[in-house]
Amino acid sequence: MQHIGGEMNEAAARLEQQFAFILELDKLKQVLRQSYLTGKLRRENDAEHSWHLAMMALVLREYAAEPNINLQRVIAMVLVHDLVEIDAGDTFLYDAVGNMDKDAREQAAAERVFGLLPAEQCAELRGLWDEFEAGRTAEAHFARALDRVEPILLNVHTQGRTWREHQVTLEMALERNREPLMQGSPVLAEYMLRLIQDADARGDLSTIQLPDETITYRPLRPGDRQWLVLLLEEHWGGRTIVTRGKVHQAYTLPGFIALAGEQPVGVVLYHRDGISCELVLLHSLREGIGIGTTLLKQVWQAAQAAACRRLWLVTTNDNTPALGYYQKRGFQLVAIYKDALTVARELKPSIPLYGIERIPLRDEIEMEIGL
Repeated sequence: MQHIGGEMNEAAARLEQQFAFILELDKLKQVLRQSYLTGKLRRENDAEHSWHLAMMALVLREYAAEPNINLQRVIAMVLVHDLVEIDAGDTFLYDAVGNMDKDAREQAAAERVFGLLPAEQCAELRGLWDEFEAGRTAEAHFARALDRVEPILLNVHTQGRTWREHQVTLEMALERNREPLMQGSPVLAEYMLRLIQDADARGDLSTIQLPDETITYRPLRPGDRQWLVLLLEEHWGGRTIVTRGKVHQAYTLPGFIALAGEQPVGVVLYHRDGISCELVLLHSLREGIGIGTTLLKQVWQAAQAAACRRLWLVTTNDNTPALGYYQKRGFQLVAIYKDALTVARELKPSIPLYGIERIPLRDEIEMEIGL
């Protein structure tokens, strides 16, 4: 009886491990990629991407470079290939800086995520992931080609939205996609590379860089609110923003918009209260050409004109890029509010538990600059 009981305990422990892994996979639904869904209202998540690749493998198997590939292995591979992003986050194909430490982040994630499973299943699924990353087998070649096909398709059918937001040029798109597509499927490669070239002919890919003078700035108008609502829901978890326990109906706030032609490429929102002016939101869709800095200057000038003496903002403990950005522009740290986001989540439940680099979101950090 003790022997039987021991076997039952081992079976129960194994099942607990398997369900712990399965539950962990739910987090993949919260990892956003850069590609937009064809409805264009939000970005795709990793779980949707992996499912889409599995369906593509079923439908497009006849175009694999090797005629006798193991389809079941390809499907298994595309289902596990992004599980590491539960910890490591999505790294954009064209992000030169992010790709520098991508391998180290993902290796550490693989150890933890696959390590939740019983030993032999850990070895099996980790082996599939390693095979995909190494890209040496016929199955891995086809899986990696499909991984390039899907975001190209989404870009083509969203007017190159991600490409344009990240200033991806024709040369960049061809260079990063040609080889993996050709290795996995010459037929699909020819088709997808032609789609990229056609997209460029329509203006759906970026030129090298927009010069500053092509960006115009003006106060928000009623006609801008629909675009602003979409931006808030897509990038900020909803129409409200919570700072220091106050709920801002962000889409109603005053602010300034940056435009490239008629296309919005940035926005800033603020709230005045007596002699203080709070910077509630600053969002640029094209980094590195001064849009955020110019929008910040617009709020600075508006606050000075209203006789405000202080411009202040709140960021979160994970947001080290924002801490650096604002300090370089003269802001100082004035307070840290421990566990403030616990209260904020009661007011806005969509605030995630983890932020940049999977840092737990806990504290609010207040910064200010005198006017």
